[in-house]
Amino acid sequence: MNYFDFEKKLQPCKGKNILLGFSGGADSCALFLLLNYWRHKLHFELTAVHFEHGLRGQESLQDAEFCRMTAQQYDVNFLQFSLNVPENMYKNETMECAARRLRLDKWREITSGLQNYEIHLAHHSNDLAENVLLRLFRGANVSGLSGLREFSELDGMPVRRIMLDFSRQDIEGFLKAEKFEKYCIDKSNFDRSIGRNYLRDKFLHELTDVFPYAVKGIVQSAKVCEEDALFIEGCAAKEYEKIRMQEKVENKFWLNLPNALRVRVLRMYFSKKLQYEFIPAKNFINRFENVLRTANNRFEHKIELDSEHFYVRTDDFWQITAAETQLPETVTWNWQEKNNTQFGNYSYSAQITDKVLYTADRFYFAMDKLSCPLLITSRIEGETFEKFGGSHSSIKAELTNQKIHGPNRDKVGILRHQNGEILLIGDFRRSSFAPICSKNQKIVEIRVEKIKK
Repeated sequence: MNYFDFEKKLQPCKGKNILLGFSGGADSCALFLLLNYWRHKLHFELTAVHFEHGLRGQESLQDAEFCRMTAQQYDVNFLQFSLNVPENMYKNETMECAARRLRLDKWREITSGLQNYEIHLAHHSNDLAENVLLRLFRGANVSGLSGLREFSELDGMPVRRIMLDFSRQDIEGFLKAEKFEKYCIDKSNFDRSIGRNYLRDKFLHELTDVFPYAVKGIVQSAKVCEEDALFIEGCAAKEYEKIRMQEKVENKFWLNLPNALRVRVLRMYFSKKLQYEFIPAKNFINRFENVLRTANNRFEHKIELDSEHFYVRTDDFWQITAAETQLPETVTWNWQEKNNTQFGNYSYSAQITDKVLYTADRFYFAMDKLSCPLLITSRIEGETFEKFGGSHSSIKAELTNQKIHGPNRDKVGILRHQNGEILLIGDFRRSSFAPICSKNQKIVEIRVEKIKK
């Protein structure tokens, strides 16, 4: 592995804004050196982007400082973002999933309004092999098995991975040759309770002891799957164009599609109509195919898409319908006299406390900044707010990230100051309002729980 192995791979980057995911580990350091070498020769802008996850204390902060100093040394633009994963996890969400979600949210924010850009990530052939195995265990089709591609779009953002043809051993050899051997080591990567780490540190090692060609073979299979997937996805896109603008779709259209195309066209169609990435689950596909083939058209057949939408067959046509909903009334909450209340899908409780116990459902505010009563309302279309930590967002974006869509959006409580300023969205997002600035302040703990139905 050397610089000139990547000249052809980087030709599409001429004149673009390149954003490098820069963790400071060996893989991203190698990619940093490669992009830095070619940025002047191919005339592209380079920015290193570091996410500090707030998971490993001082060690994590030291990694961030290493990345900043390295970018400064090479005169590369540098951006750093603190994600604070433990305080932003959803209920029943793993730390790994939360970190991935928060990174994706931040990439969307960084690239919003940015033109002619690409995100570059440092995945290599060992990562590709691990990804194939994980997807295989979950029963993925060829699109899933080839999901880690040299160029793809992630939630509409262009992503390039130029090191997929090279192994971790190749990368370490490259760094050694460049005398760049001081890089960050994330000790959490050795935690075998995480599935990907188990595959990397144990399973693949034992596999290659018996089958030395295993990783190369898996990588080659992924490339073949990608060729097949691109062909099938292209065919599906042509079929989708036939119904893209239709609110009602004939039953025979779906029935005449081969299975390999049907599931992909369904995904494209629902994602466009529902305005979020919809991946048809196996139970939905099974029910859909059963109704598709039934000859009795006198009755309405309803299949749930999500908690707010159904896909309904009436006679010989299918149409998305929304579940009926009624907006909850605004709640005026005198929390000092009545410490419990309810709005839509959420229950609220408040207490004055001198102890702070950070959990997913507890939020803390400076008492002297809170009004009494507080208000709990439905969302206001287009409303924005400042998140805890300083960045700005919209209620719509937060609900979309939570996969809350349709009528259920109006059942999410928006806790507000009397002047209308947002304190909390549901049980998942705190604003920057009324922060605790000193130990001497009185603290109000507000606990929010989603009501189980």
